[in-house]
Amino acid sequence: MGKVRRFGWFAVLVLVALLATACGSKQPEPAPAPGKGTDQTTQGSTAPKDQPAATSPTPGGNDAGDQDAGWNGQTVTVTIEQGEFKPSSLTVKRGTKVVWENADTDMHNADFSSTDLKVQGPIMQPGTGKWSLVMTKTGTFEYVCTIHPFMKASVTVEE
Repeated sequence: MGKVRRFGWFAVLVLVALLATACGSKQPEPAPAPGKGTDQTTQGSTAPKDQPAATSPTPGGNDAGDQDAGWNGQTVTVTIEQGEFKPSSLTVKRGTKVVWENADTDMHNADFSSTDLKVQGPIMQPGTGKWSLVMTKTGTFEYVCTIHPFMKASVTVEE
């Protein structure tokens, strides 16, 4: 009976050692090198590689793949502060570049994916984030911050 007990304890210790080794053997993955895994083409913002960045072709704005494609030389700024897009309603001429500047203390973005534009701006960092889009389609386009869905606004584009 003593040998069976010793063998049982030995088996338990071996099992515990194997489990501890298996659980603790995974090495943490290294952080991506600077510039890898994110696209930092817009100031103070990051976009995953599988998400369109401000300089990639988009149906609602940068048709030729050039960030300023279709730009008429006019620029309008939407400031994000205190959890609001300011102004919340904007009317511009076709070809106007709209710049979103995040002056808030939280991260934000401007998502037009539920409209004909099918564009989602990158996450803009607090206080420094900036993103722009040349508005080449006419119509009224509502957008939302996907991080804070209560934040809504619209851009009307006229000829």
